[in-house]
Amino acid sequence: YVFGCSSNLWDIPIHLSDRSGTGLGSDNDIIQRQTIVADHVNIPFFPYGCHLLSMITRINILKTIDRIFGPLILKFFPRSSGSVLPCASLKKILVIRPGGLGDAILLLPTLKKIAVTKHVKVDILCEPRNKAAFENTNFIGRIYSYQNIWSLSCALFEKYDAVIDTEQSHRLSAVIARLARSHSKAGFDTNKRGKMYTLSLPYLR
Repeated sequence: YVFGCSSNLWDIPIHLSDRSGTGLGSDNDIIQRQTIVADHVNIPFFPYGCHLLSMITRINILKTIDRIFGPLILKFFPRSSGSVLPCASLKKILVIRPGGLGDAILLLPTLKKIAVTKHVKVDILCEPRNKAAFENTNFIGRIYSYQNIWSLSCALFEKYDAVIDTEQSHRLSAVIARLARSHSKAGFDTNKRGKMYTLSLPYLR
């Protein structure tokens, strides 16, 4: 059985073994496929495997930097003193969405409603691993990347009516939101990030 996992980052076919030899698999094989036991996963092409490991390494490095240096960086910023614009005044916004593909997909209906019903231009600042979720839409404007210095710089220099940080825990996204060119910034009041926004919201689990 071959499942194609496709995105802009990699195209890795994952082969799951069929121990029954029938081509259909036993109930036990089905359970094992659902749990995706490690010894059933075969990445046949070494370059793709290296790319996947490289991506995982970058993610872990960013998380470590965020955990160690994030609290220290936040201390350098005073509480935000900007304003909150009414929705009717919003013409162009930047939405920050780091993280995986699943969170990005879940965010799409909300972004579509904002863009279509409110006639707001929505730009995205995301990661390479979830970029594909935003590329195949007709309601997203520009797509910026965290891990590309030039792309990130363009996002920070562009002027927006509002910046919305949808990340709920990592501190670096709050720093980026604070540095963006906008007087109105919204995000979750978690991990002492609330002071970075003009509108801080509780995160309901």
